[in-house]
Amino acid sequence: MLALFALGVSLPATADDNGDAPAQAAAADPLDGETIPFDEAQPAAGRWIGQLEFDAAAQAPSLFAVTLEVVQVDGAEALAWSATVHATAFALSGTEASQVEVSAGGTEFRLEVPAPGGHSLHVAVTLQRNGSENAATYQYAGGTLERHHDGELVGEPLTLTLRRHPTQQEFEQPEYFKGAIELPNRMELDIAVHLGRTPGGTWLGTISIPAQAVRDFPLSRVEVERGGDNDNDNDNDNNNEGEGEGANNVNGSRDSYRFVMSTLVGDAVFTGTLDESGDILAGTFEQAGQRMPFKLERSDKPLTFHRPQTPTPPFPYTVEEVRVEHPEHGHTLAGTLTVPSAEQVAPPYPAVVLLTGSGPHDRDETIFEHKPFAVIADHLTRHGFAVLRCDDRGVGESTGEFDAATTADFASDAHAKLRFLHTDERMDPERMGLVGHSEGGLKAIHAAARDERHEHRIAFLVLLASPGVPGDEILLKQQRLIAEAEDADPADIAFNTRLQRRLLPLFVGELEGEDLREAVREALKELSEQADEDERAQLEDRDTLVEQYLLHLGSPWFRYFLRYDPRPDLERIGVDVPVLAMNGMLDTQVHWEQNLPEIWKALIRGGNHHVTLRALPELNHLFQESETGAISEYARLKQTFAPQALDTLTRWLDAQR
Repeated sequence: MLALFALGVSLPATADDNGDAPAQAAAADPLDGETIPFDEAQPAAGRWIGQLEFDAAAQAPSLFAVTLEVVQVDGAEALAWSATVHATAFALSGTEASQVEVSAGGTEFRLEVPAPGGHSLHVAVTLQRNGSENAATYQYAGGTLERHHDGELVGEPLTLTLRRHPTQQEFEQPEYFKGAIELPNRMELDIAVHLGRTPGGTWLGTISIPAQAVRDFPLSRVEVERGGDNDNDNDNDNNNEGEGEGANNVNGSRDSYRFVMSTLVGDAVFTGTLDESGDILAGTFEQAGQRMPFKLERSDKPLTFHRPQTPTPPFPYTVEEVRVEHPEHGHTLAGTLTVPSAEQVAPPYPAVVLLTGSGPHDRDETIFEHKPFAVIADHLTRHGFAVLRCDDRGVGESTGEFDAATTADFASDAHAKLRFLHTDERMDPERMGLVGHSEGGLKAIHAAARDERHEHRIAFLVLLASPGVPGDEILLKQQRLIAEAEDADPADIAFNTRLQRRLLPLFVGELEGEDLREAVREALKELSEQADEDERAQLEDRDTLVEQYLLHLGSPWFRYFLRYDPRPDLERIGVDVPVLAMNGMLDTQVHWEQNLPEIWKALIRGGNHHVTLRALPELNHLFQESETGAISEYARLKQTFAPQALDTLTRWLDAQR
């Protein structure tokens, strides 16, 4: 995957104590000293972009951007603030601040921002005066960022240097493009670009990459040259005035564009030219020595994600923010509990715990701005079920360490959630169960198999696209199906399969440390000797490949996943616990034919005959109605969770009351 998400950009230093931007800042200023208009009553409001400075010996400066908005909260007497943050070094893109405080004069602001690994970023910024005291322009700001974990400061505070930028809504002469980078193996990476000018004529822009959860990320440089001009259109001359955006010059030459996304692994540079119609921008994408074509089509509006199923208030049920304590591990899981209205259904209520799939997920299992768990919780609560969904440990508002946890650890979190529900007298202790999606199904299986004393009284299990075989078998089939759905070259698919068959057993085995590293290196050497010329080129940088495999496949979570066979645990689940296992038939990540039969056979071997299997046609891994099941479709589809899947789930749960 392209490393477009590993972002960083260098912007000017803050103003000096006299309020003037220092000479070196002016030289590096992407806005060339231009004054960006702002609300004098609320000078903090707007978009601030700059850099987060680390110890130069450890890490280069990286991008930090914050957009502050004044918002009206329904029913509130005073205005409130919201803030959206991009921070390359902490893998944040469009993350909402959990707390925003702005001083009375609007010249200082403080933020608390949730970050991966259960960290919280504490940001303190002071706006710097420019010009006279009676005509301050507040174009620069400076401050600090502290990283906290479990209430304790981690490392030293970092320095922030920020510059006021116009918001996207303030861009003049906006231009919107949507399209894709053409990746190897005939795959595509969708992108959207929003370009525009400042009042002084400087071009700026943002880029969105839905598949990498990047939204409205600031471009570090934008250059536009109108057809026939030798001068870059980044200056204040309005070249081709009156011809319209995208028009060709009278000599027939075309408008050219160059925009740069600065990243921690090198600039991602897009260079392209409009076609004769002025509607298609095509050219070359370059990053870290890679060159790939891209093609974008002009649009009349910016990228939007229309997710019509995402629930919005008012709700006909109670929504409660809760905290679940893990008594053994000591961390806290932050979540949302939805409870039916007593006017709708009399308590006690049957209760469902939703368990997320692999990777760090928030309580809604948000992916490409789809919120499947919010959709499921809303649907089930409207049908009389209480539903608990939580941020994964170390994610969002939950504490604890995500990176060091395995499926077994997440299963223990499921036990903690059940214990929490047992303390709520509104819940029926005999009608509580687990609903897990993807790896969440493995968490549910693991938790149910370790409830021999019926301490948690798990009354039912729902396995949504859950593996039924070991992880190494899942990966081998998954990678082939994903590549085929994306129309990859069959020769590349065959080579990748050989590669995985050779390497995965090394990580399933017991080798560690240098022994494992040497075994991976030797395996790649053998594969290279047996490969053809094109395949050998993919294995050329062997040392880098070794470290990449060790980083990704060698983590505690991944090695546990590769080794874990859910079938023995399925056999251990109580014979009186009904199980629904449901898959989409276009699922390329957990294929139904590989997994549903194995789940059924294991449960039957254990004596459990309360088993229901459902393979739903035309649904993908997320249970969206899909054409191919390709991962690239997830973001494009408006549907979050197919009604037929919701209805199948609800009818089955109703039958267990």
